[in-house]
Parts: sequence; structure tokens; C-alpha cells
Amino acid sequence: MLDNPDSWRIVGPRNGSYGDRCGLVAHRGVLHPDDYVDQDVLRALVEHELGFTYEQARSVYRGRGRRTAAQMALRARIDARFYDIRRAGGNLELLARVIGIDRKKVIGGALGRARHASQAGRSDPGACAK
Repeated sequence: MLDNPDSWRIVGPRNGSYGDRCGLVAHRGVLHPDDYVDQDVLRALVEHELGFTYEQARSVYRGRGRRTAAQMALRARIDARFYDIRRAGGNLELLARVIGIDRKKVIGGALGRARHASQAGRSDPGACAK
């Protein structure tokens, strides 16, 4: 920002950059309010966009045992959402890690069930529950 006050300059911590001469350290100081990310707000926005909560996803994909009809319908809805995200080019591996589910077991099964339901022409995502 030396020559033009309306422009920005990249400041690095080494190699004779302006940061060395000005005593700046690359973004290790106080954050600007726009730089702060409230994790709780971000999670709420992501859950709203997904249409289910992280806990709901963990509950229907956790462990073995018999699931209730409501759990099967919720799993089918989440499976369909994962399928839509994959078709749109989304990274389900990363999403599974963020949610806290086993990405290798869950994602493959979810996509398979959703693909089967989609090919069968079911419009109700809960209808693919077995």
C-alpha cells in the first residue's frame, strides 16, 4: 500500500519483503471482524442448506441394528441429498469427515441406495428405504 493507498500489497514474512522492513508478520496478529468465522453460525447455515443436521446423519449411519421406519425415511432422504451433491460435483469425502461419519462405508452405500431409488423412478426419497 506504499504507492497507491487504494491498492493492496502482499506482505510476506521473509526475503526482503515489505513485511520485514515494516515489522509485519503475515496475518498472525489481530483479525479483522470480517476475517472471523463463527463455527456455530457456519454449522447452522450448512445444516440448513443440507436439509438435515450433522447429528441426524450420524444417528442414521451409526452402528448396526434394526432401524425404525422414521430412521429409514430420514436415511433415504439424506442418501438422496448426498446423491444430489455428488451429481453437482460436491466433495462427499470432505463432507463426511466434517459431519463425522465413516466416509468409506457410508458414502458408497448411500450413493448406491439413492442411485437405485433414482433409477426406479421414485419421486419420494423415503420410498427407497428398505
